[in-house]
Order: sequence, then C-alpha cells, then structure tokens
Amino acid sequence: MEKAATYVFAGGASGGHLFPGLAVAEELRARQQRIKIVFIGSERGIEREIVREHNCQHEPLPVEPSTMFRRNPVRFLWRNWQARNRAATLLDELQPAAVIGLGGFASVPVVMAASSRNIPTALLEQNIVSGRATRWLSSRASMICHSFDKTYGRLASGTATFVTGNPVGKQIADLRHRSQATARHAAPTLLILGGSQGATAVNKMAFGAIERLHQPVLGATGVSPVRISDWTIMHQTGAAQHDEIARCYAELGLQAETAPFFTDMPRRYAQATVAITRGGATSLAELAVVGVPAIIVPYPDSIGDHQRLNARFYEENGAARVVEQRGDSVAEMTDAIAELATDPLRLRAMADAMHALGKPDAAADVAEQLLHLTGGQQVQRRRSA
Repeated sequence: MEKAATYVFAGGASGGHLFPGLAVAEELRARQQRIKIVFIGSERGIEREIVREHNCQHEPLPVEPSTMFRRNPVRFLWRNWQARNRAATLLDELQPAAVIGLGGFASVPVVMAASSRNIPTALLEQNIVSGRATRWLSSRASMICHSFDKTYGRLASGTATFVTGNPVGKQIADLRHRSQATARHAAPTLLILGGSQGATAVNKMAFGAIERLHQPVLGATGVSPVRISDWTIMHQTGAAQHDEIARCYAELGLQAETAPFFTDMPRRYAQATVAITRGGATSLAELAVVGVPAIIVPYPDSIGDHQRLNARFYEENGAARVVEQRGDSVAEMTDAIAELATDPLRLRAMADAMHALGKPDAAADVAEQLLHLTGGQQVQRRRSA
C-alpha cells in the first residue's frame, strides 16, 4: 500500500498564524485520500488543543521568541538550539513531502531544518508587511504565498511568489454568499473581538462606547440617535477580562453575550452587522469573506506596524473605519458606532466593499500550489547528518 503523504505545518503560536494553516490542511485532506498532517509549533497549551480538535498531530518545540534574547540570552540560545535539533529529528522521522511555514518564531527552526534537507518549503505571509520569519526564511523557501497584492518588506528575489489571499476555513468560506438581508433579519448585531487572549484596550474602548450610547448626554434635541439596547451584542473578551466585562454589562442593564473565546465563529460572522476588531490579518480576511464591515483598532506596537497598515488597506478600500488607540479613543469609537448605526446606506456600501476584498478560495489556491510543488505524492528524501 502506498505510504501516506505527510505535510508539516510549522509555527502557529497565535490564532492568526494557526488558523490559515488549519484551513490549508483541510483542503489538502479534501484532495488526497492518504495524507498525514503534522503541526510543529510552540509549547502553548491552546495551540495544541486547537490542532488536536482539528484531528491533526501536534509536536511542540522548546522555542523562544527573539524578545527573550534581551532578557535571558543564555536561555534563548540554549532553548532554540534544542528546538533546532528537535525539529531536525522530527523531519527525519516524518520524511514530509513539504513543510509549510506559518510565520512566527516557532516556524524558523523547522523551515531551516527542512531547507537543509532539500525538503520543499512554502511560507504563508498573512500580513501586508512581511514578518521577520518570512524575511529571514525567504531565501530558503521554495515559494511564498502572499495575502495582499502589494506586500512591504524585502524578500529574496529568487523565490517564487503567489498572491493567494489569506486562507480561511471551509465553514467561513461557505458564508461567501451570505445575504445581508438574511444576516439582519432580527436585531442588528455588534460583534466585538477582543482576541483569543483578550485585548484590554479593545474591551475598554468598545464597552466605553456602548456605555455612552446607552446613557447618552442629551443634545439640543434631547434625543439620542442610537438605541444600542436594540442591538444584539456579542463580545469575545479573552479569559482574563471576561468576568469583569460580563459584570459591567449586567450593571448597565444590557443583554450581551460574552465569552472568553467563541468556538463557533462561523455562526458569529453570519449574524454580525458590524465588527470591532484588532488589525490582525486573519480576522480581517475572515470578515472580508463574509462581508462584515469593521471598526479596526490596530495594535500600536505591532512589529513593523503591520496591524495599522493592514487596517489602512481596508479603510482605503471603503470597507472599514480605523480608530486609533489613544487618549480620546472611547469618544472616537462612540462616534464610529453611532455613524454606522444611523447610516444604513453607508453600512451597506462598506459591507459590499469588504465582501469585494474577500478571497474565499485562498485555502484551495494554496493547497493547489503545494500539490504542484510536491507532485502530489510522497517523495523519499535524504537524511541530513
């Protein structure tokens, strides 16, 4: 019997890196009957849990991010030396047809070990600014799949590049034909995404704006233009702040569905009228496929300012409004929500613009490129000493 082809996905310490890899793995499984999927990543527990929920094997590495070098250079060098050796051992055991780097610090030792063994390697770049891992590894990669037509950051000139879009899961891709009328058959819905690990600033800005809209300072007419109590609110808070945020909604007398982390995102996206989110590329790609306009709060300290540049791309294309994280951010967030809630024509135009930016076939396109790269079959490769 023919041996199953093995594909190794490397990296994924954050959801923004991990979920595109899972989407591509899903497409590879749909195209090959005999296939083995292995994720090699960090030792973070949530990563292992998510990978196993998708029926994939997870192998952790004792890898440390580059920020550890300043705090403890000896630990950084020792742990990453261990990670490189562990990655090499795993690849020698697995003999994969290809290694797919998902970005992030955990992808580096695996892609480097694969390159030294002449294993085909592909890099997925989710952001409009090439990440450090992509830049470092570009000269070693067989191909790079970009999410945006224009990507900032110098890469190796001899590496094949493709614009595929950022892969999203099949359940989300299937929402590409969502009817805006169907999505709004009941109350309009505000979806707040504080991130899988929570984002204190987003939580405070969103709830602060909701509080102002629920208890408005009466203007000259004595009438508030927005009845936020008529909206359905779904708020993903992150684990650390969930109890506090839930209590604040209760004290305000507002019905809101809160959770540390929503595990049924396709349903949330299908129901959403507007989303408040960080500027992470994967969340924005998912919102684009479904056609949900966004109020984006870019993380101000993101590497290479990639979240702000991601956000500005969507804003410049009429699909989002950017609210910066600064002193008057609650007031600006209040204005942004009120503006969209009271202008249905603009809201619809933004939804259409967001939908036009979506790439629902990105995972399939990446999978096809990988199968072309590997010939669609397992290849026996030399072991490196």
